[in-house]
Amino acid sequence: MRLAQGLEEVFAKIKSLEVDLEDLRATYQGVNKSYVAALSKLGELTLHASEAAKRAAKSTEQSRVAAKHAALAALQASASRMAADSAAEAVKLSNQARQTADLVRTQSPSKPT
Repeated sequence: MRLAQGLEEVFAKIKSLEVDLEDLRATYQGVNKSYVAALSKLGELTLHASEAAKRAAKSTEQSRVAAKHAALAALQASASRMAADSAAEAVKLSNQARQTADLVRTQSPSKPT
């Protein structure tokens, strides 16, 4: 009888271990499924981050080109402004020369004819 009772205890313990093992398997499968899902999402996020970085790099390059064009336009505008200032100064000096010539003509004695 004692042997039978000992065997029952061993079988009960084996049954308990089998239940624990099944619980562990179920937990592992759940964790594994979550891990696979997390890796998949991480892969998607990495892809999106990579695409965003590429777009940012392209935008940066376009901004650099735009800044270069703006600088060239500013230089051209500055040169145009300098040319306009020079032209205005030339007109002013021309007007002063004409006024001086007119003044000299009107103030010089007329020659008798």
